[in-house]
Amino acid sequence: MATLKCLACGHDNHVGDEWCSSCSSSLNLRLCSACEAINAHDAERCHSCNAEFRIEVFNVFDRANFSNPVATLPNALPTNATTEANKVQPGQAFTSAAAGAFGTLTSTVGRTVGLGTPRQVQFAFRFNF
Repeated sequence: MATLKCLACGHDNHVGDEWCSSCSSSLNLRLCSACEAINAHDAERCHSCNAEFRIEVFNVFDRANFSNPVATLPNALPTNATTEANKVQPGQAFTSAAAGAFGTLTSTVGRTVGLGTPRQVQFAFRFNF
């Protein structure tokens, strides 16, 4: 008489049984030929040995990420009015020439991945077994 061996406990069962008569495990299983993992009998591929392809994209629209603008005002009051240009005299408006680089964007964020870098694309392939 033909028997079907249970993959969980090794007990011999009758062909056509769906459950092991000793441990009640499913008999509708099979071993993977590469890694010997237990899979469903009708599974197309092993749940343990698989392949994975991944694409990661940083700054996909290639948008510039500027750092904070200059936040310090220069000393706009002259110490010697005859020799110093671009200084504010009492009663005059504070001009952009006297402000120097205050409020201007002068650089992008550091070159750390995902922050100030230009567009980056990364491909990865992984085979698990």
